[in-house]
Amino acid sequence: MKELEFELICAQMERGAKRAELRKTVPIDDDDEAAQLKRYGQALTHILTPQPDEVTDTPGWFKGVEN
Repeated sequence: MKELEFELICAQMERGAKRAELRKTVPIDDDDEAAQLKRYGQALTHILTPQPDEVTDTPGWFKGVEN
């Protein structure tokens, strides 16, 4: 059990180090509104499913987006 906990901690530390490394290589300019909007839009395209073509499916789609 302790070995698994140790491996989990090591994996979390490694992930944190990789994130910090990525942040250094890819500068994020929070002052640039266009870049920020583009980044948020790209994130939403990966999260949301496309809106359905059928009108009857639209209320269910909106409920899913709210959740």
